[in-house]
Amino acid sequence: MKIILIAFLTSILVLFGGCSVKNEPEPIVVSLFRDPDAAELEKAILAVGLRQLRTSHGRPIVIATYEPKSYADDLTMLGHRYHPQLIIFNSLEDGEKAKVEVPPQSILEVSRKRCYLVIPAWVTGEDREAAQLVMVGFRQEMSRTASKP
Repeated sequence: MKIILIAFLTSILVLFGGCSVKNEPEPIVVSLFRDPDAAELEKAILAVGLRQLRTSHGRPIVIATYEPKSYADDLTMLGHRYHPQLIIFNSLEDGEKAKVEVPPQSILEVSRKRCYLVIPAWVTGEDREAAQLVMVGFRQEMSRTASKP
């Protein structure tokens, strides 16, 4: 009788263990600092968000934009109060104000205007990978938009 009870309990455990719900990996949030007056960026940001990007570990990527009331004033807060994973600067001077290095390959032409996409040095690990995926997607969307008549 004990053997039957043990076999029964073991089979129930195996059954319930095999039916367990696999949880979706926790999303990784890429916060994006940008000038709220740069309306031409909006469509590209939304399009990249709709791509449902994932990191190499399968975590979904969510884009959260930080649009300050005063872009110029909040530049000095970057790296101190705000630590976004991706920054879109309006100019090289904005990077200098924020004390964030702006590499030469960060230039992006947006409707006859230049902006600079930067992943700051404080971003590491899987956050950096996610920011790079978003940046690549953003560049693709902007070039697609620019090539349309």
